[in-house]
Amino acid sequence: MGILLLKVFCIIGVLLLTAFVVKMRLLKGEDLNSLSETAYITHEPRQFTVAMCMAAYLITPSFIAKAGGWLGLVCMGLFAGLMMVGLSPYYRKHERTLHYVGAFLAALSSQFVIAIKEPVLLLAWLGYVAYLIANARRSVFFEEAVCFFTIIVYCLKN
Repeated sequence: MGILLLKVFCIIGVLLLTAFVVKMRLLKGEDLNSLSETAYITHEPRQFTVAMCMAAYLITPSFIAKAGGWLGLVCMGLFAGLMMVGLSPYYRKHERTLHYVGAFLAALSSQFVIAIKEPVLLLAWLGYVAYLIANARRSVFFEEAVCFFTIIVYCLKN
C-alpha cells in the first residue's frame, strides 16, 4: 500500500509541475528556455518556488523508496537540488551559484541512479542528441524534460 501511495504522490507532482509549465508557456507565448525562466515570466518568484519545492516533496520519496539502500541516499541529491533551485528563483542575479549547484546536483544524482538501476531509460537522451544535431544549439528545457521523464518513468515502472 505504501508504494502505491508514493506513486500517487509522484503522479500528483508530475501533474502539478506540468500544469505550471503549461501555464508559463501560455503566459510567455513561445517555448520556454528553461523551467527556471518561469520565475521571471510570472513576476512572482514564489510561484516558481512552490512549483519546484512541491515537485521535490511529491516526486522524490518514490524515487528514494524505489532505489533503496545507498542509492536512496544518492536520490536525496535530487531532493536537495530541486529545493536549492526552487529557493533561488533569481538565477540571473544574486542567487546564481545556489541555483546552478542545485540544478547540477539534481540532474547528476538522478541520472546516476537511473544509470545504475535502469540504464535503458538513459536511451531517452538519444532524443536530445538528435535535437542537438538537428538544431546545433542547446536546450536547457529539453535537458530538464529528459531528466524528469527518466525519473518519472523509473518511479512509476513496476
